[in-house]
Amino acid sequence: MSVFSLSLVSAEAIQGTIQDHFPIFAGEGQFTFLPKTNFLTSAVNTNGVLDTVVSPGGAKKRIAKTVYQPRVREADVSTSVSFNCTSSNEAGQLSTTCEIDETAGVFIDEKIDRVALADIDMPNELYIARRIMALQDALHRKLETGLGTKLAAAFGKYPDNDTSITGGTLKTVSTLQTSSDNTSLDAIEELEYTRRLTGLPRMYTFGDNLLTKYVTRLDSGCCADGYGVDLATFAGRNGFVHFHDNRVSNDLDAGNFFILFPGAAHIVSFNRFDGPNRIEDNSYKQMVVPSPLFPGLAFDVTMKEDCGDLYIEMGLAYELCTAPTDYFAIDDRLDGFNGILEGKVSNS
Repeated sequence: MSVFSLSLVSAEAIQGTIQDHFPIFAGEGQFTFLPKTNFLTSAVNTNGVLDTVVSPGGAKKRIAKTVYQPRVREADVSTSVSFNCTSSNEAGQLSTTCEIDETAGVFIDEKIDRVALADIDMPNELYIARRIMALQDALHRKLETGLGTKLAAAFGKYPDNDTSITGGTLKTVSTLQTSSDNTSLDAIEELEYTRRLTGLPRMYTFGDNLLTKYVTRLDSGCCADGYGVDLATFAGRNGFVHFHDNRVSNDLDAGNFFILFPGAAHIVSFNRFDGPNRIEDNSYKQMVVPSPLFPGLAFDVTMKEDCGDLYIEMGLAYELCTAPTDYFAIDDRLDGFNGILEGKVSNS
C-alpha cells in the first residue's frame, strides 16, 4: 500500500483478520508452544474448579477473591447416632484474595515509521493484524516465563503418607536403575503413588532433560525393568501427563520439575480498555484483542497515528492465583496440599 491511514482500520476488522490469518501466521513458525500457559488456560484446568470473583480494589489494585470450604474432618464424625438439633461444629468458610496490580504484567510497544508503512504491500487491516500477532507472541512468551516464577513461589506439601519426600515439599524420583543406564520403574511408580494419595484423577508434570527423556523412552515403547515389568504399558495405565518445559531451569534447580493438578492455579487478568473504555477515532484507538491461542486471555491495545508514524502498545495486567495451603484441616492427611508440587529427578 502506498498510503496508510488509521481511520480506515476498525477494531472488528483487525480482530477478524487475526482469527482468519492466525493459522497461516502460526504455520510460519511464529508461535512457540508454551506448556504452562496452555495448561492453565485449558478447559481441563478452568472447568469450574475454583469459584473466583473479581472485584474493584483500591488505587491501582484489583482483587480476585476465592471462597472455599475446607474438607470436613473425619474426627468430627461420631459413631453415636443422636439427633438433638444442636451442634458445636461451625460450618463456615474461608477465603483468600489475590491482588492484581494494574501496572504489573507484560507490556510491549512498537513504532512503525512512515517510510516503512509506505513500502508495505498489503491491506491496512492485514498488516496491523500481523504486527499485533507478532507482538502477542512475544507477550505470550514473557507471560510463560512469569508463570514459572510465580508457580515456584507457591509450592504446597505432599500428602503426609507419601514417600521419598524431603520436609514434605520435595519428592525425589529416579529414571535409571542404580549404577546402570537401564530405565527404572521408580519415577512412574512414585508419581502415580502421589496422584492416588490425593484421590484426584489426573496430574501434569512440567520438566526438561532427564524427565522428558524418560517419558520419551516410555512413549516409544521402550523397556522392561529388572523385574520384567513393561514400563511403557505401565506408564500408559497411570494418571500423569508430561509436558516438556524448556523454561523450568529458570526457576528450579537442575533436574527439578513442576507438578500441577487441575484447578490449583488460575491466570486472573484485568483489561482496562474493555467495554465502555474502548475508544475508536480517526487517529487513536484503544481496545481489547483476544489471544488467538489461549482462551480467556485478551490484551489491551492502543494504536496512535502521529505525523504519519504508527505507534502500537500492547499489555496485560495479570496475576497467578493459586489454591491456598489451608484448604485441608490441620489434622487432615492432606494438610498443606494445594495441587502445586515440586519433584526432582536424581539418578546418583
